[in-house]
Amino acid sequence: MSNGAAANSTDDELARLIQACAARDRQALRRLYELMRADARQHGSHPARRALAEEALQDVFVSIWQRAQQFEAAAGRRASG
Repeated sequence: MSNGAAANSTDDELARLIQACAARDRQALRRLYELMRADARQHGSHPARRALAEEALQDVFVSIWQRAQQFEAAAGRRASG
């Protein structure tokens, strides 16, 4: 699978999870959080940075839960190339 295909697959999964969050699917929110948390941990090697990343991620997920119904998959897709 090429990087572009992998990114599109990931984008599709994220879009499905956000749409499920709009339907108030807590399991989808949990899965989305797990995916993003793992990614955020890779970027914060220092404990203080990791703590800040966790706090920011929690803030983002409160917004996702509150605004998931406004999500438009076509507008949220990453540009390829």
